[in-house]
Amino acid sequence: MDEILINFAFLLSRYLHVIATALLVGGMLFYELIVPVAIDEMKDEQKLWIFARARWAFRGLVWFCAAVIILTGAATTYRNWAAYRNMAEAGPWWMAHAILGVLGIGIALGLVAGPRPPRYPLAWMRVTLMILMVAIFLGTTAEYVRRRPLPLEPQVITLPPIPYTDEPDSPPGSSETAPSTGPTQHGPGAAQ
Repeated sequence: MDEILINFAFLLSRYLHVIATALLVGGMLFYELIVPVAIDEMKDEQKLWIFARARWAFRGLVWFCAAVIILTGAATTYRNWAAYRNMAEAGPWWMAHAILGVLGIGIALGLVAGPRPPRYPLAWMRVTLMILMVAIFLGTTAEYVRRRPLPLEPQVITLPPIPYTDEPDSPPGSSETAPSTGPTQHGPGAAQ
């Protein structure tokens, strides 16, 4: 029973990792792509006020998602550490995923930290989105490499021998068990 609960906890951890990542990336895409288009015709003072309010609301989401991603990523790493350490193939993919993920989260936190946004916030957000998208790719690649089946030993398959007949004109589907030894008559005078 304990093993079932532990497996369920790790499964829930992976699920929360994916959900928090989707919320962070989706929120950034909304903040970068939708909000500027929605407020395009407003005055500059109104645009700044809306961006400030959206940044304030987005700050909580970024901090929450960052905490969940870091904690669940650590749990998943702990669970799969033997595979990442012993498999020369999955380890580098995991390491690149972890480094880029932490870098992207760090930049996202820097965008919402403090009373004022950094200079060129949309450019920084685009960079962060690209980093997070590459980190997602590296994470799925690490998971694929870790789970892919090991190559099998080649198996030798022996086929039954193909029967050989001297008669090339035998119709397809006819099966002769033994060649006839006596003369056969063909034509109108053949015995019935």
